Amino acid sequence: MSVRKWSPNGEIPDWSEPELSRSGQDLFWDRQSKTYSSAEMTDNEGELQLVARLCEEFVQQGFVASDIVTFGGANACRDPKVVFKVLNDVGCSPQEVFFNDLSAEMVRAAIEGELSLISSLGIPVTAVAGAAHEVAARVFIRPRRVLIGVYSVQALHTSDPKSGRLVSGLERYVRNARILGDRFVIDLLEITEGKYGKHRCRLFLDASCTEDELHATERKLRELVLLSPPAVAFRVVGEHEGQPGFFLSHWFTLEGIASLVGRHFPVRHFPHSFIEACAEGYVVRMDPVDSPEGIVTMLNNVLGNILPDEQGATLTAIASCSK
Repeated sequence: MSVRKWSPNGEIPDWSEPELSRSGQDLFWDRQSKTYSSAEMTDNEGELQLVARLCEEFVQQGFVASDIVTFGGANACRDPKVVFKVLNDVGCSPQEVFFNDLSAEMVRAAIEGELSLISSLGIPVTAVAGAAHEVAARVFIRPRRVLIGVYSVQALHTSDPKSGRLVSGLERYVRNARILGDRFVIDLLEITEGKYGKHRCRLFLDASCTEDELHATERKLRELVLLSPPAVAFRVVGEHEGQPGFFLSHWFTLEGIASLVGRHFPVRHFPHSFIEACAEGYVVRMDPVDSPEGIVTMLNNVLGNILPDEQGATLTAIASCSK
């Protein structure tokens, strides 16, 4: 079946999607390392509040975190910062911290910034650059609570000021075009048995679009979700013409993220699993059979930023070091 194509002005541009490669991601994220903390796109306060509550409950349940493990932590302005603060405030500081991000420049910024504050308290910090599924083997295996935050398709196409989401994700992308790209390609994908499957539609949006064109695209996204199977995701790729590197993100339905995570976190190892909504999306909480002795985080849609062919391997690696 051919992929349906759509643009708000009816003209289908001759844009080819960039090769979704590790090198292209490295180039994009390395460029963000110096300004990431102050960028509008970094803000996801609703998720951080939810994660803080889940960490408080961790302590209230009598669990003790021997360590904090962060995958895709950017420059550490988000996690492990929020997790460490909750534990430290109640006198339950971890004995060590493992920190990872794909970008070597981001890891360098983390070491010089937030991680140095943790190190100054005498807590050993290991910081490693690289793809999460390739460095996870360096993490000591112990039962851990896993917290994974992703974006929802509803947040991509609809604002919700009452929950703190003042604009849609799509509008935020357009507002941040200087960073993310002057054009966006949006694919609607089915998720079947925890894998990305059929392409149902491809949309094109120029970052210089009019307000009417932006809202027309939001309406089209809502229409596509209503007409599609429950388990889907929107894949967004942004790039600047003539500039190397690309921005990649996935936005999930509840059924879509449940399918993806459920495939790689066997119920027999993680029987206590929940998904809670926040302003931008969902936080998946998974506890192992044994009492957790640490906390693993991958927040702010880092999973959705990972190359599609590596998302499954990433989840499997996190599950393997958290049994």
